[in-house]
Amino acid sequence: MVSLKYFCENASEYHIMSAGSLLGVAIHSGNSFPVGKVNRIQLYPMTFAEFLDAVGEMRYQTVIKKKAYESAYAIEDSLIHHLKYYYFVGGMPKAVHSFATKRNLEEIRSIQRDILANYERDFSKHIDAFSIPKVGLIWNSIPNQLAKENRQFVYGEMKKGARASQYESALYWLSKVGLVYAINKIETPNLPLAAYKKEAFKLYMLDVGLLSARVGLTIQNLTNPNSGVFNHFKGVLTEQYVLQELKAMHTTADIFYWMNDRKKGTAEVDFLLQYKGNIIPIEAKSSVNLKAKSLKVYMDYYRPSVAVRTSLGRYSKNANLYDIPLYLLGEFGEIIKEAISIR
Repeated sequence: MVSLKYFCENASEYHIMSAGSLLGVAIHSGNSFPVGKVNRIQLYPMTFAEFLDAVGEMRYQTVIKKKAYESAYAIEDSLIHHLKYYYFVGGMPKAVHSFATKRNLEEIRSIQRDILANYERDFSKHIDAFSIPKVGLIWNSIPNQLAKENRQFVYGEMKKGARASQYESALYWLSKVGLVYAINKIETPNLPLAAYKKEAFKLYMLDVGLLSARVGLTIQNLTNPNSGVFNHFKGVLTEQYVLQELKAMHTTADIFYWMNDRKKGTAEVDFLLQYKGNIIPIEAKSSVNLKAKSLKVYMDYYRPSVAVRTSLGRYSKNANLYDIPLYLLGEFGEIIKEAISIR
C-alpha cells in the first residue's frame, strides 16, 4: 500500500489498481496509508441486480431498469423465484460464479463455508491473541441474536456476565473490516441521525448468502412456502437483504432503526436512512402482507416526507408512502430521488 505513494509522485503516468481484504488494513499497527495519493473504493457483495446479470438473466434487468412495473408483474413469479435463490447464494463473487456456471448448490454451500472458515482463520492473523476469543464470540452469536423477536444484540446472551465494555473493541474491529453491520437504535428521529443514536443495536452479517449458510438453510427451506424453518427465519433474511442493498446504494450513509419508548407501547421501524436532508423510514416485509402497524405509528407521529415499505407486493404510491417490491429494491435510489424532487 505504501509503495503506491511513489507511483503517484514519481511515475504518475502509470495507473495502478490493487485489491485486498480490509482484514489486514483497517486496524494494523504496522501499516501506514498514503493519504491523498490513493483513491479507495469499497466493494460490497453483489446486489440482486448484479446477481441477475452474472447468472445470465439480463432480461429481468431490462425490465427493472426501465421501471416497467407492469411488465415486471408479468414475470414477478420468476423474479421472486430468483430472489429466493439469491437469499441462498448471496453476493460473494465465487459463490455467484459457481451458481452461474454449475448450479451446484452443494458446491455453493461448500464455498460459503470455506469463506466463513477463512474469515475465522484470519482473525488470528490480524488481531492480538487476547481479542481473538471476543471477536469469535460476537461473530458466532449473530444468527442466534437475529433469531430473537426484537433482534437486539445483547452481550449477556452471548456469554453469561458479558458486558459491553469488555467487547466494544472486538465489535469495532468486526465493523471496521466490513464483516458486520451494527445498526444502532434511534428513539428521536431528528437531523442529524447520528447525534441521536442509542447504545442499543442490531448486528447483521455482510451477506445474506453467508447468513443462510451459517444457519444451514437449504434451498428447499427457502423455496417451499410451507417450510417451518424458513417461515421463522425469513424476516431475518429479508432484513439482511434490504440492509445490504441499502449499503451498496448509499455507501456513505449511516443506517439506523427506530423504536419508540416502550412506556408508550412498542413500535419499531426496521431502518432509518438520512438522505439529502430527509429521514426516510423503511419497513421490510418478507411476504405480500402489507400490514405495517409500526410504520403507521411512525408516519402519524413524525410525518415524514417520504416513507418506504418493501415486500413481495406490487409497486404502488399512496400519498407519501411508496410500496417497492423487494425485487425492485435496486431502483430504490432512483425512486426516492424522484419522490424527493417533486416535494
